[in-house]
Amino acid sequence: VGHLGKLAQERLLKVGGGPFILAFLTVRRRLGPPALRRLLQPWLAAAGVFALLALLTPFALRFEYFALPAVALAAGLAADDLVERGRARLVGLALAVSLLVQLALHPQYQVLPAQQAMESVAGI
Repeated sequence: VGHLGKLAQERLLKVGGGPFILAFLTVRRRLGPPALRRLLQPWLAAAGVFALLALLTPFALRFEYFALPAVALAAGLAADDLVERGRARLVGLALAVSLLVQLALHPQYQVLPAQQAMESVAGI
């Protein structure tokens, strides 16, 4: 379980989380043209298999590099759908939080201490 938590934490810190949430909405709602869905479904499934192999084997598989183009495409489909339905603020929030996570925790761009940045995002 600790390995799974570490894996999820690394992906969250690398991408910020928002695109994964939007991609999940795409898969759940079956958004996009059928031809694109037929491309995304096996791509994301293969990324899931790679993630499983990364969890179960001692090999350092960088499955996220394989998965990120499909996640970005799926996130874009969900973002487009949400904007069309008048929920553009939700898209903006998901992507802004992702960017803030990246800016707050990346040492090269660290303007605020990580704790202060997370508190400002959470509204504490």
